[in-house]
Amino acid sequence: MANLLLRHGADANAEFTDGITPLDVAVGRGNGVMTLLLLQNGAKIRDEITLSRAIEHAGTVAWVEAICHGEYYPFGEPEVAPNYDFRAVVEVLHLYGADLNRYLLHDAVEHYGSPDDGVIELLLYLGADVHAKDKGAYGAEVKPEYLRDPLESAIYRDNIEDLELVLEYGADVNSTCSEGTFLHLVIDRFLGDETTQEVFLKSLLNRGADVLARDQQSRTPLELAILSWNINIAKPLLDAGAKDGLTSYFEDPNRSVSRYSLQEYLEAMNEGILSHPYAFSETDAMIGLLLEYGVCPDYADDSGQCPLDLPGATLFSALQPWLSKRGKT
Repeated sequence: MANLLLRHGADANAEFTDGITPLDVAVGRGNGVMTLLLLQNGAKIRDEITLSRAIEHAGTVAWVEAICHGEYYPFGEPEVAPNYDFRAVVEVLHLYGADLNRYLLHDAVEHYGSPDDGVIELLLYLGADVHAKDKGAYGAEVKPEYLRDPLESAIYRDNIEDLELVLEYGADVNSTCSEGTFLHLVIDRFLGDETTQEVFLKSLLNRGADVLARDQQSRTPLELAILSWNINIAKPLLDAGAKDGLTSYFEDPNRSVSRYSLQEYLEAMNEGILSHPYAFSETDAMIGLLLEYGVCPDYADDSGQCPLDLPGATLFSALQPWLSKRGKT
């Protein structure tokens, strides 16, 4: 029917009242055959609409199939062709000159999440830029560090497969993002999901992520890990070289003062944490880990105060050997 209408002069670029063209509909339904037919008859690709529509609908359908298993999807599942194939749609659009770096890779990573039928890998294979920044959601006037790239999108989607894929195609593991580096983002992002956090962290470390890089507030990834009292995050960072930053001025006045000295922790302790055994045990474990990697608590700061003299120091089992030397146990 569509072929017949086109042969009799139907406008392949006619817009519906909502501004959508026949090509947009075909793309959104995952209809590769119809997409090709319309392009052969003069349909124009609107990169910022057509490409994004293909990926947005494809990702939504993939999520519905993976999660709902035929059940009702409350957010509006897009209609698709009987034999829909969004991978074929992307291939056809690319064949007809679609700009793969016009937000498409960002949209794919953002909308797909875990279920993916090969579209993301296809985009990378066809040359989508893994370093391209997405301005679509921000407008023209925005600082470069606040533009999201595909690697950042993969982290926000909690998708380790996409993260590995984008890294494999050359994404810079040490490029900056809104949180600092991607190590900062992973540590700050997954506070409620330690298993996912550890997997992402190890993946970035295996790719050479800089453990001594600092964010906009001059904090290292290790400092963020310590603030969360998570030794499972701090230890891989220390093993990867973050311990090089564990210096204190009492050891070498010419080297930087450790921002995560035991004194700062003990001074930051309040009654709230002491009333929660689980949180307290995490703090004790973190102090023990830092001691294991060379932090020395037996020193005085500029005011003459020593961490071992602070209220609450005797509560931590990790500090007991040091306190014994001072006759305080």
